[in-house]
Amino acid sequence: MLLPTIVYGQTLNKTVIEEEKLQHLLEETVDNKKVFGSVVCVSSGSASWIGSAGNLTDQSQYFIASTTKLYITAIILKLRETGKLGLDDKISFYLPSHVMSGLHIYKGVDYSGEITIKHLLSNTSGLPDYFEQKGENGQSLKDELIFGKD
Repeated sequence: MLLPTIVYGQTLNKTVIEEEKLQHLLEETVDNKKVFGSVVCVSSGSASWIGSAGNLTDQSQYFIASTTKLYITAIILKLRETGKLGLDDKISFYLPSHVMSGLHIYKGVDYSGEITIKHLLSNTSGLPDYFEQKGENGQSLKDELIFGKD
């Protein structure tokens, strides 16, 4: 199967490249110093290719951290464009009361009902970073992931 591709933001000299060449480029990227594993999907029209190298396979689960924000923001903006929600909508409209209850209490005042979608997207809600915040066991989610608890 031949596919047009873009690697590192630049179109290759050839407009099409064989799967073996794509796989070779991917394997060259994994140097076990800065990049330990990689999974790449290249699509063009109805054709697609998925390759992996290093300590990952195309079936591996992995944590994408802050990249999630890009996907969520794109989805939210698409929903806004289609009129399904507004950025100034309170999140309490979309979440059940048991989730909202005590979500954001600061100095004894419950601000949970004031949080909007825009606050969440712009990281101005006042909610703590769940990744860094210590849980009841004294460890953050980050600590648990580092120690292999996923």
